[in-house]
Amino acid sequence: DTFGTPAVASDDGTSTTLDFDKPALAVDSADGLLLTWADFTGQATGTMPSLVLGRSADGVTFTRSTIVNDQSFGNLAFLCLDRSAGVNAPLYLVHLGANNTLTLRVSTNRGQSWAASATAVPASQVVWQDPTCVAHGSDVWLAYASGTAPFSITTDSPGDAVHVVHTGNQGASFDTPVTASSAGGSTKYLFPRIARSAAGKLVLTWYQGVPGAAASLQVAGSTNGTTFTLSPVAQTGTFTLDRTLANWLGDYTGLTLLGEQALITYAENANTRAHVAFSKLSPP
Repeated sequence: DTFGTPAVASDDGTSTTLDFDKPALAVDSADGLLLTWADFTGQATGTMPSLVLGRSADGVTFTRSTIVNDQSFGNLAFLCLDRSAGVNAPLYLVHLGANNTLTLRVSTNRGQSWAASATAVPASQVVWQDPTCVAHGSDVWLAYASGTAPFSITTDSPGDAVHVVHTGNQGASFDTPVTASSAGGSTKYLFPRIARSAAGKLVLTWYQGVPGAAASLQVAGSTNGTTFTLSPVAQTGTFTLDRTLANWLGDYTGLTLLGEQALITYAENANTRAHVAFSKLSPP
């Protein structure tokens, strides 16, 4: 019913020339806040963009640390952790890398320092969409869309397929990526997200469709991480890529698991304008 005073996490709150983007929030097992964002301050004059972590136990004061500030950071970062592993659980962060790749970073000291995975993530032709990840102990699964669509300021970059890649040892090695999508042909894909149930089932969601034609939201489930069973969630209107239109599907969907139930937020634009929708269901 009420809100507290907003807390400035990124700096001391006095500057008006800083350039931050893509804040994202995770919560550890002690309900501590883990906030990440990109810092593009000074990029126009040659300063490398950086990815920053702000950690807070009270939501008021944040301890900040730089995750990366070199050319390997290609934007669009997502943090995941295994809350069941306690407050010292390793932190994993996936982001776009150079040359249409993915980079996985790992912190074993609560975000004070980070290292790229010992082995490069075997993901190629990654399109400009947010990758996501889910962790259980030393196991990490990354979900992403691949294809040939270029980056564009005014339109989304659809994928030709949705993939999942797994490491069982914090990135020392990776399994071969598997394809979770199956439509093929001229079907395109947007915004895959991944989650894991307490029982170990992997769940993914994404939009699929032909640009300008019908769109749908799909859910996929897997108990082994290599084969996925798909099921439609809803028809969402038109598969719109143009970010300037009122029926644009947005940049994200939302996915979390409550027990074995999937809670999904998404956009539907059946009436020419996009609206936010919600579904609760048992994934296949």
